[in-house]
Amino acid sequence: MELACTYLADGGCELMPEGALTIMDATALRDQLALALVTAPDTVRVNLSRVTEIDSSGLQLLLVMAAEGERVVLHSPSATAGERIRRFGLAAALRLEGEHDGA
Repeated sequence: MELACTYLADGGCELMPEGALTIMDATALRDQLALALVTAPDTVRVNLSRVTEIDSSGLQLLLVMAAEGERVVLHSPSATAGERIRRFGLAAALRLEGEHDGA
């Protein structure tokens, strides 16, 4: 999974994983998040709107991201990601912003 941090006007950056967020891809996203946390002077936003599949490894990675506190903001989960997050009761722990209605 190739990801680049898009720098935002407010000083933060945004990562947008696309496709599957599974055991096969979680390491790449973790590495990109670590790099973004070192290089971005402000918040790292993770846009989940293009995630088409997510497994337990992907959910674990989201929990690790959420543990970074206000420095990492998870937002806009796709219908698939939002459904899986709710199924496992993780919505509150992940502090998601901008959940899709009816997802």
